[in-house]
Amino acid sequence: ILWLKFKYAVRHATDILRQKVYDNTPKVSYAFANSIQSSIREYDDPYRMESRVYSNYPINEIIEFGAIPHEVAIQPILDWVTTKRIGDRKYYVNTAWSIRNAIARNGIPGHFSFTQANYSSDDIFNKELRPIVQLMHQKAGGGDFEIISDLLPLQGETGYQQAEHGF
Repeated sequence: ILWLKFKYAVRHATDILRQKVYDNTPKVSYAFANSIQSSIREYDDPYRMESRVYSNYPINEIIEFGAIPHEVAIQPILDWVTTKRIGDRKYYVNTAWSIRNAIARNGIPGHFSFTQANYSSDDIFNKELRPIVQLMHQKAGGGDFEIISDLLPLQGETGYQQAEHGF
């Protein structure tokens, strides 16, 4: 039963971290926010669980870290302004050009949704897992165990994985 509690605690901590990332994301279109996912994998020898909070959204790195000033095509911005009905309908083209020029002049600021949430990930995982791990350690009659909390950037996608190792 303790293993089930441990697995539940890892899932719960991962859900809390995923919610923190979601809360930090811009909600302009909800496409990026809704692309945030989480997963948990178990490994043997040594036993460990790895939880990941990540996004495969096509421009997730720009949303997370921003971009330096650069020229962009006007059509995708115009499509976005039209879809979102930003400003007066008569001035959609002017609004799109203003946004394009601002990106060319200032770049795009980063939102650091994952980065901000990850500052608290150790606290979240320790709060959820520490009591269960201590109880498991007592039930096992001592012995060696170690909880190592690693926060690693994911390769090929924006996000981080929280790996909990032990036993």
